[in-house]
Amino acid sequence: MWSYQDIAGWLNDALKNPAVKAIVLSIDSPGGMADGCAQLGEQIVAARSVKPIHACINDMAASAGYWIASAAEKISATKTSRVGSIGVRAMHIDMSKMLADIGYKVTEIYAGSHKIDGTPYAPLGPEALAAFQASIDYTYGLFVSAVAANRNLDRAAVIATQAAMFDPPAAKKSGPDRRYRDAGRRDFPSCGPLCRTSRQPGRRPYFEEFHREPRPRPLRSR
Repeated sequence: MWSYQDIAGWLNDALKNPAVKAIVLSIDSPGGMADGCAQLGEQIVAARSVKPIHACINDMAASAGYWIASAAEKISATKTSRVGSIGVRAMHIDMSKMLADIGYKVTEIYAGSHKIDGTPYAPLGPEALAAFQASIDYTYGLFVSAVAANRNLDRAAVIATQAAMFDPPAAKKSGPDRRYRDAGRRDFPSCGPLCRTSRQPGRRPYFEEFHREPRPRPLRSR
């Protein structure tokens, strides 16, 4: 598993390498943490002015995975891929009854009235719930705005997806990539060899270099 910082570092390496002519983001992700995702997406968008960046969905780009994919200049996908889930989620688990049933009572000692907001040792109060919902709504707004800007869509169109997942035909018709274009084509092309990802030790699996050779060569670790 790699962090957003790892991916950003590999992206910088590829941008600085004169032998790299274009960059492919091979994505198969159900999503991830929101923290750091916006910054990586902005970095990818900025990098498009330096070298071509192509996201290849092979076979899932959901939630944070799609946020990253949307930042690429072009997106292609396998025929069995799934994209979307433009939304944000969090959860709270109330363990107080379970602990009480087995004979435990937790007493939290703290300073600051909001220090234990979201504690699993008590029910979630209405004030804490409202604060968490406000944070979720804020992050959702960032996500929607980023996808709208990256894919040249209205925010209302992105919101209308209601965090649904789409296969390629549905995405083309009413999903987040209905305005998707690739080399003049109006459908989602199969990725084919473009999305082959090296899993060999010592190689970086999510970025591939394009040289003058007929086939792309994976970027080696330094």
